[in-house]
Amino acid sequence: MATEPNHIADSFPLERAAALRLLLADRLAGDLASFAKKAWTVLNPTRLLIWSWHYDYLCEMLTQQRRLLRLIINIPPRTLKSTLVTVIYPSWVWLTEPEHNFLTASYSLDLSTEHSVTRRNLLQSPWFQRLFGDRFQLAGDRNQVAQYANDRRGQMIATSVGATTMGRGCDTAILDDPVSADQAVSDAERTTANNWIDATLRSRLNDPARGRILIQLKERAMKTPFTILTCMTLLLGIALLARAQMEIPKPAPELKKLDYFAGTWIAEGEIKPGPMGAAGGKFTGTNHVQWMDGAFFLVTHSEFNDAIGKGSETSYMGYDSNDKMYTYDSFNSLGEADHAKGTVDGDTWTWQSETRMGPQTIKGRLTIKMLSATAYNFKFEMSPDGTTWNTVLEGKDTKK
Repeated sequence: MATEPNHIADSFPLERAAALRLLLADRLAGDLASFAKKAWTVLNPTRLLIWSWHYDYLCEMLTQQRRLLRLIINIPPRTLKSTLVTVIYPSWVWLTEPEHNFLTASYSLDLSTEHSVTRRNLLQSPWFQRLFGDRFQLAGDRNQVAQYANDRRGQMIATSVGATTMGRGCDTAILDDPVSADQAVSDAERTTANNWIDATLRSRLNDPARGRILIQLKERAMKTPFTILTCMTLLLGIALLARAQMEIPKPAPELKKLDYFAGTWIAEGEIKPGPMGAAGGKFTGTNHVQWMDGAFFLVTHSEFNDAIGKGSETSYMGYDSNDKMYTYDSFNSLGEADHAKGTVDGDTWTWQSETRMGPQTIKGRLTIKMLSATAYNFKFEMSPDGTTWNTVLEGKDTKK
């Protein structure tokens, strides 16, 4: 066990989370794919989402609002089509355009209403309200399962193919499965749906020159070849064989510097007001730090409280012998994952990280100056270019 005061593991989760959560809302509002990944965990907390390249492509097409005014999406069932396009996408648009009007429809009013209820559940979820509640609120006098509005004059209306939509206009119309599987084989049913699109749906656009129509259709999924399963089994066997032939790894000697951090630490600090929307204020937190079995990673469980509210985070500290740098990976209650690498020079630790905010990459730097065996000062800074740094927060940690 080292006695050198190299205090880092307990501090980084709290300071980084407190700073970045103030910027998370703006980042998600500018990136549909990132917003969709977080929204999925709210809508389906027990189901794992395996993100695929076609989701990124679909998000790219959806965000081209000014260029792609007519978009047909033709993909197999159970590929996130309805959840992403009919539920998540309108919710995301409201983050920057709360006045936007949506009309969603399907072959069945029950199905269209189900999508509407799921979307409203997302808008009213604690996660959404915590991050975006200051942007708009649902209007109390217009909050029904198939039609609701917000206090910024935006509305979302659910209907069905063949239904009347008199007096109901929209900026974007989303038609999710205009015919059922049984109706799809009927020429008469397909003709009825096409006529409704031409005569009714198109006439509901508030501005025909700029209004948008999205149509989603199902395609029969191809059968999965048995060869895929065979290849997966073969690759797994190769991986297990390679692992068996490897020497049993041992923790790097550099990890001994992290021994000091095991225990409980109390943090107090101040978030600085800034141009990114941070209002500033005090924050506090507690970090419980212990080694994972094997002594390769130091695990920190953090609880923090600031002006926005309470949260929690779990982080893992380690050492990369190839890069000769310490590593940090954290996962918090906002669904955010962060990664950083650090070095130590005497009594000072420096951690560098990068965070995506829409199309922009923001650099982060945490500097820790150890004062004694049981206390240190910290400062977290951010920079758009790595040259000009702005202090986001400062504070002190004390070992309990």
